Amino acid sequence: MPVALTSCLSQARDDRHSWHNRDIFTKTSLLASVAATVVLVSAALFPASAQAADAGLPVSMDNPGSATTQLITVRAKHWKDRVGNVDWWQKKSDGSWSHVGSAKVRFGSKGLVRGKDRRQYTNTTPSGIYKIPLAFGTVSGRYVNVRYRSITSKSYWCHDNRSERYNRWVERRPMRNCRASHAEHLADYAKQYKRALVIGYNWEQTPKRGAGIFLHVNGKAYTAGCISTNGTTMKKLLRWIDGEQSPRIAIGLIDRHIKAY
Repeated sequence: MPVALTSCLSQARDDRHSWHNRDIFTKTSLLASVAATVVLVSAALFPASAQAADAGLPVSMDNPGSATTQLITVRAKHWKDRVGNVDWWQKKSDGSWSHVGSAKVRFGSKGLVRGKDRRQYTNTTPSGIYKIPLAFGTVSGRYVNVRYRSITSKSYWCHDNRSERYNRWVERRPMRNCRASHAEHLADYAKQYKRALVIGYNWEQTPKRGAGIFLHVNGKAYTAGCISTNGTTMKKLLRWIDGEQSPRIAIGLIDRHIKAY
């Protein structure tokens, strides 16, 4: 983060040193001017979100928001990695973060990519910081404290770039506003979607950037862009997460600052 430079001026005590003091004034004024320039340039080079990063965060990342007191971090060592780790954290009243749990995860079969660069059907997992707008699954949401939907035989996730329901849940068939050939029938993945969290990637529904990025239970192999982990971990996460605490998920590399795209 940019470091603010400070300087101070000394008042001349004796007229005999007036020229000397004038020289001091000129030098210190120059230093103050340089300091101001440094601050201005820093503000231009580093976005406000980066400057406002919470000093208490457990990883290097943009500030997820002052209201966020629950955080899930998912990180890999390299962009091409297909495995990594998930950790979840609870913010305490003193501003520090308490580590709640951790587990192994799988990524897309093509590894990770910067969220701003991701494209649909590339089998990559987008990095970035995202909201968690929804949880869903084939089991009861009785103990879930975030918005939850139960999967039915009519539940789909729309991947149709031409649809107003792109990257949204659709609950009917036939679907008038989402082509069936471009929709994921959620019930077909009963094991993986026994418990799942929606990652708010591309929630603004920009066509061709990708849809249906979830954190869900492991399948047999790597994913098409989602993040997966074992069933026990997903059960713990769904019982822990609380929509009232503005939970966020941060995805990125261990040694890189995670940006909010």
